[in-house]
Amino acid sequence: MLGYKYQIINAGTCGSDPYFNYVNLRDRLLPYNPDWVIQTISYHDLISDLALRGGWVRFKNDSTLNCINRPLWFYPAYISHLLRLFFSVAGYNLYTPHGTSDAVERRVLHDLDTLMQQYTNLAKKNNIKILFVIIPMNNEVAEKAYNLPITHILKKYADNHTIFCLSLLEDFLNEKKSKHSELIWKQDGHYTPYGYYIFAKAVAEKILHYEKQQYRNTFN
Repeated sequence: MLGYKYQIINAGTCGSDPYFNYVNLRDRLLPYNPDWVIQTISYHDLISDLALRGGWVRFKNDSTLNCINRPLWFYPAYISHLLRLFFSVAGYNLYTPHGTSDAVERRVLHDLDTLMQQYTNLAKKNNIKILFVIIPMNNEVAEKAYNLPITHILKKYADNHTIFCLSLLEDFLNEKKSKHSELIWKQDGHYTPYGYYIFAKAVAEKILHYEKQQYRNTFN
């Protein structure tokens, strides 16, 4: 990019969420002096991960984790696929044990707003640019809209100097129209290789656009 060499560190953890990633950045990754940090956010992160694990309440001062109370049915369903199927038929969801009520949605959106404040303060203090990438789920692509107003909250903090926001929904909808290939696996909801290609292409274009502008401003 622009004739420079870049080092990329994949510091993500499978099954993690934006809160764990924030703590990971704050406590472990700052010594690497990153120029850019790319953080994805999705409906699943909020309704499943954050609602299930809790926001800041999960972290103790000594870096250990609090045990978050969950409904009693959750524990047998967690260890048994058969019981998980039984509870699923009965209307319970292992990934949203507290439900997806308006109250849950308001809480996770409030937690996201608080998290964005923390990310913004950390980025400005350490001269880091953070790109938040909103990744659409399968049903959101089908319905052409996000389930929650994630974009509204992220854009409130996006100043295009320290905090940047990128929504992939339009990219996915445009590709879906062209019918090049499936973007999301129907079975498990993860992106296909082509879906990840569209993801990476959009991220690279966003960062490259900014870096080119900075390059021109430096030498003009």
